[in-house]
Amino acid sequence: MKIYLSTNIADFSHLLRICFLGFALIASQFIGTVVNGADFNLRVKLHFDYKDTDLRLKLYDVKSEFNFSVARTSLASSIKEIPVTEPIKSELAFSRENKAKTFVLVVENKSDHTRYFFATPHTFHPGNVSMGVIFECFCNHHVYKLPAKMIWYRIVRLEADFTKIAKKNQDLVLLSHSLIEISEAKAVKDYRQLLYDPPEKKE
Repeated sequence: MKIYLSTNIADFSHLLRICFLGFALIASQFIGTVVNGADFNLRVKLHFDYKDTDLRLKLYDVKSEFNFSVARTSLASSIKEIPVTEPIKSELAFSRENKAKTFVLVVENKSDHTRYFFATPHTFHPGNVSMGVIFECFCNHHVYKLPAKMIWYRIVRLEADFTKIAKKNQDLVLLSHSLIEISEAKAVKDYRQLLYDPPEKKE
């Protein structure tokens, strides 16, 4: 009888140890997920290359009332007519609590003649974050027409989906575009179907 009890106590003790170790493993993974989630930050740096042009893109914060006007594209004769506040840097920070940013791309034509430009599709480095960083930008197969002494602008949105970004890629993501200018003759001849002449609107 004593042997029987001793054997069962030993088996029961062994079973408890297995259960405890399993619970500890599951708990540690869960706690790790929560902690990592709280610290999950991402920096995205916007980089623009320019080809055959002296036009330059500038970034501005959008007025709060236009925060949901993504893809709005228009022209203005003055920066005061555009729904922007202050210029912003090309490097943006994201976290789970602040995972989206709406802002404005601005291009000013200081010349005396109409300009035509477009953007190549953006690329990511590292490339494996492309599914986790969503940029509703201006590389949409349009050739934009920018009259003399006017300012072109477009409201855009950048969002980070942390469920699709590996922890090792949190530090810094480089998001690149090329802005290319073409002549009016080429725009009309080769890109007629893609020409976009934004309306002029005053805010």
